[in-house]
Amino acid sequence: MFKSAFWAMVAFTIIASLWPIPQQAPGFLAYDKLLHMLGYTVLTLLGLLAYRDRNWSIVAFAVALGVLIEVVQPYTGRFFSGADMLANTIGALLGLYLAPNIRRLLQ
Repeated sequence: MFKSAFWAMVAFTIIASLWPIPQQAPGFLAYDKLLHMLGYTVLTLLGLLAYRDRNWSIVAFAVALGVLIEVVQPYTGRFFSGADMLANTIGALLGLYLAPNIRRLLQ
């Protein structure tokens, strides 16, 4: 179950991050970094629940995905943002931090 949810979240993250947006809604930037952080927290948590013995591999995958998406975004009508990469990385690390407690809750 978690493997399907993880890969669905990976696909959603890629599509949502590369979909061209002509202009952002007013006030969106105030929540943008929080959305990045929460999205990568969920992505990492799902990966860690799906692949329990691959903690650092999942975190490295999430961080690499966040970096790669930022590098590709300028080619899709979006823009590169180091702050987004930082928020994604913080989210991945937060997912790693929360995973043991979530695992205990699900047992």
